[in-house]
Amino acid sequence: MTKEAVLRRIVARFQTRCSNKDDLLSLMQGGLVLCQDILAWSDQFPGVLRAAEQEAQGLPDGWVWQNRFVKLISQYEPLEDRLRDLDSLLEDAYLDAQFPTKIDVANAARGALALPPKGQVSRATSKLKFFEHPVLGRSHIAYEVDNLKEWAQVFKRWVESSIQTLQTEIRKLQRWQKRRSR
Repeated sequence: MTKEAVLRRIVARFQTRCSNKDDLLSLMQGGLVLCQDILAWSDQFPGVLRAAEQEAQGLPDGWVWQNRFVKLISQYEPLEDRLRDLDSLLEDAYLDAQFPTKIDVANAARGALALPPKGQVSRATSKLKFFEHPVLGRSHIAYEVDNLKEWAQVFKRWVESSIQTLQTEIRKLQRWQKRRSR
């Protein structure tokens, strides 16, 4: 499956889950699917790093060329857009909620989906230097491996925690809806 097809599938799944912004449960379930997709994306990082380390010819130890990471990060951008859209929809649900449980659930979801500063993708590439590339014969960007690893750990902890929080809040909302329907 091509990357474009995968991205279209992710967007379609998310839009289907979140087609009704007034349905908080659907938003939460869509958020869970999105977080699982983000986790799958982040699971690519170790392999990308290994490949980049093998291609780090001409660099001092602890540095890798940017090429593989630019490609990986570009695959995250549509997911990041969906995350922003979800946050906006959850904010609307939070502001429109009339029951304390719905307010709490929407607020907890928004908090869980807020990426910490050290988990921002821009943080992964924040420590860079220019080195003479042996093949290209010109200056090229390289990233510091330790910084990339630190970012990856923070990012993965964030997305795993987000999944757990969303699962908990979905169960809470389902229990509340079940009690209300009696």
